[in-house]
Amino acid sequence: MVLLHLYRGDCVAADKAFKHAYVYPAFSGCEEADAVEQLLEAMNQGDETQAATILNSPLFKYLDNDFAKLARDLRENPPDGLFFSGGSSAKNSAAANESEEEYPEGLL
Repeated sequence: MVLLHLYRGDCVAADKAFKHAYVYPAFSGCEEADAVEQLLEAMNQGDETQAATILNSPLFKYLDNDFAKLARDLRENPPDGLFFSGGSSAKNSAAANESEEEYPEGLL
């Protein structure tokens, strides 16, 4: 559920889903819970590099095919506003800088 909420760009719902699942002892002590907690922490801190590293881990790569694709898509092209502390993707920043330089005087 957390990956689905993150894919939709809803970090609050992802955090709530994680906290809801964390009350189950079988989940709270497992490797998956630790990875999701680290991912959400990276999102909270706006650390895209750490989030991408976590999403690139074997734990996410070898999930069921549909969830592995979600993790890959989040890693390669995160939705706008996904990071709580205002972090933006490096691709989006580079594109914005490029478009500003392309037409420094405007279109007209």
